[in-house]
Amino acid sequence: MSIKQKSLYNKIWRNRPYFEDFITRSIYHSNAIEGNTISYAETYAITFNNNSLKINATPRELYEAINLKYAFHYVLDHLNDPLSLNMIKNIGILLNKNISEINGFRTTKADIG
Repeated sequence: MSIKQKSLYNKIWRNRPYFEDFITRSIYHSNAIEGNTISYAETYAITFNNNSLKINATPRELYEAINLKYAFHYVLDHLNDPLSLNMIKNIGILLNKNISEINGFRTTKADIG
């Protein structure tokens, strides 16, 4: 990890409540757009390993939240890296893990409704 990345992590963790809220809201709203029914509180519990809440969700809904968490970590770990096709593929792989295993770009048509 570079000095610049360590500095960013220090800034993030000094503002941990803000960071946790930002990540939770980002994951919650991104998944809600896709029809995921997990609540904000459930999203927080999944994202930050808070086991005090019973979560009623499908496996897909759980993986959508978990995968976004790991994709955020990946992006934060690579903030200083130039954007590349490989980075985009890696994010796609992380987002689809245990849902629709992929190893690159989508090869099928996607409808947006």
